[in-house]
Amino acid sequence: MNNQVDITAEEMDLLLMDGQDEIDGPMDVLIVGQDDGTGRQLKSLLTSPLFIVHVCDDAFKALNICKGIGFNLIIADYHMPGMNGVMFLSLVKKYQPKTYRFLLSDTVDTEILTKAINEAGSMPLFRSH
Repeated sequence: MNNQVDITAEEMDLLLMDGQDEIDGPMDVLIVGQDDGTGRQLKSLLTSPLFIVHVCDDAFKALNICKGIGFNLIIADYHMPGMNGVMFLSLVKKYQPKTYRFLLSDTVDTEILTKAINEAGSMPLFRSH
């Protein structure tokens, strides 16, 4: 399986800059997922001084981080040990309801998509194989 993210750094900047005029200073971004290189790839796309990027490979540790930092954007992998991405983002939504939340998945499953949108208030992102 190829977990490569097919988006350029410029495209990522444009995607995330929507609404940036309402934010003072750099955006805090949290990327949560398996330690498969995806977090490092996404972080490399966000090398602009506009972003402070945190990468965590453990959903429970990430929840603790969320208690201390107000993130502007959180990207979570669906497949994580101990807790799936929908559950994680649903919990994050309680702490940080205004945070942009994205669920990263390498499968298109309508049940997962429905839960991501309805329960976690997140938008799906898909990895290519």
